[in-house]
Amino acid sequence: MENTYVPNKVSKTCDRFVETFLADETDALIHLLADDCVWTIMATGECLIGTNKIKKLLDQSVVARKQTKEARLQFLNKFVGEKQFCLEFIHYAVVLDQWPKVVSRPDSGTIDEINSCIVCRINKEGMIDRIHEYFDLSEAKVARQLYS
Repeated sequence: MENTYVPNKVSKTCDRFVETFLADETDALIHLLADDCVWTIMATGECLIGTNKIKKLLDQSVVARKQTKEARLQFLNKFVGEKQFCLEFIHYAVVLDQWPKVVSRPDSGTIDEINSCIVCRINKEGMIDRIHEYFDLSEAKVARQLYS
């Protein structure tokens, strides 16, 4: 990763978030979140409140795709401030049969690719209490295939 701000407590939380996210360790990632954390997916407007709902989304995401050498998360940059961090990454994933059914579903084995950014806010207890996830759904290879 490039462009790193001064290391501090928030930076350690950021690094742990990246580790758990890369490894699909949803239980470990949930332990970084405040019980009332709000995860908002800006592209869809979906807002998940509380670790139970966030855990369900993460688990569904993990079973709907497969990480491989070619299809994985590639973190590009991290930016760390006193109370927040931002991660820029490309998400490559192999579509599996469990992929959500939208208008139509891409064939299993299709590799999806989307540029993403996650902004996390840290509360005074050192837990992540707000996550905003940004991506342009029209940019995803699968979305272009479905809606063109």
